Amino acid sequence: MAQRTAQPRAAAGSCPPDVTVMRETVRLLLAPDAAAPPPAELDALTAVLRGHLAVLAPDVAALAARLPEDDVPRYCALACVGEAGGKLRAGPGTGQDAALRYAHKLARSLAALCDHYVSLTPPCDEPDPDTAYRRLLEHGAACASCRAVDETGRNAGVSCGTRDHLHDAYRKARSAACTA
Repeated sequence: MAQRTAQPRAAAGSCPPDVTVMRETVRLLLAPDAAAPPPAELDALTAVLRGHLAVLAPDVAALAARLPEDDVPRYCALACVGEAGGKLRAGPGTGQDAALRYAHKLARSLAALCDHYVSLTPPCDEPDPDTAYRRLLEHGAACASCRAVDETGRNAGVSCGTRDHLHDAYRKARSAACTA
């Protein structure tokens, strides 16, 4: 059976994966102060984690494939890709406890893949305004604090440091684009 090597999307002309948003999703489950989310939110987070893993694993595999075969970072990155694939093929099991354990496993795999992706890609410049805005929107969709509503259904105004950081990055990117 012939095997094809995955190519990173950035090389194919599409946007690179947004590791910042992926790490924020991981933080929602693995932060020291993170509480177990309600079942509906856990299902949504699990779906987001699975999607992030499905997007990032081929990119990490393609980046690792560029390294020499006897290179330790290549071996570690490919092992991590294999672990992520195994977790994607596995299911959460039955019951809420099993679903939470499964989401934690996915989050740990995603965190490791993010680390490998960052270590295998060269640094790039600040994001353009569209990328910065997309990061802000993706964070808002995944963050429980940003989605919190009061009894009337309006935004509850819960403080979120990540949202503030992403909003500042968006404003700076817009400002830089306007002056260029």
